[in-house]
Amino acid sequence: MIAKPIRVWHSPKSHEAPPKIAPFIGIGTGRCGTLSLCNIVASCYNTTVLHEGYMCHWDKTFKPMAIAMTNAMKSFGTYGVSAGNVSFHLIRWVEDLMVRIPNLKVICLHRDKEATVSSFTKCFVDGSPFATTGNKGIVNCFPDIDTGSFDSDVKSWWNWCEKKMENIPNSYHIEPNDLNSDSEVKRLYDYLGIIPSDRIIPEQRRYNAL
Repeated sequence: MIAKPIRVWHSPKSHEAPPKIAPFIGIGTGRCGTLSLCNIVASCYNTTVLHEGYMCHWDKTFKPMAIAMTNAMKSFGTYGVSAGNVSFHLIRWVEDLMVRIPNLKVICLHRDKEATVSSFTKCFVDGSPFATTGNKGIVNCFPDIDTGSFDSDVKSWWNWCEKKMENIPNSYHIEPNDLNSDSEVKRLYDYLGIIPSDRIIPEQRRYNAL
């Protein structure tokens, strides 16, 4: 979690409640700018954002994680705080979360296919996260894929993710490089419902080097 003080909501009228903010998730293939997105939104006041929180293996039920995550995100939103979880693995569970949180906002990160393959190759030097045998550890959050080569495994995963993100209603779509644009970040904040007085646009935004 990105930790920082939460600014207390002050209303000009004592009986006025803080604005209810819809929670959000950020999804993609992985190696697509999720950490950058997390840090950008977390820099604002009245936001709390997890990066790869509530991880769950691909072939296990997400229900216990989903219940805990849903309760936490709804609670923050009630008090005027934008709560989010940015993680590639949530793409597997997006429909379940949208049922549990009807007003959930979904940010879809799209990175170029070849750039994604290159980044995966640099990141996973000790083995494939898509391996069909052996212990993959935390990267069990990826599915088993065996197309004959690592590059084609990543491309198959990229294709699956892109198709999945096409069909998510009321979602917001952005490319990693767009996070370097002030105007694009402002539009992102508009989508999330972050009020102007809470907004901060960090000068350094490119956190993912690979």
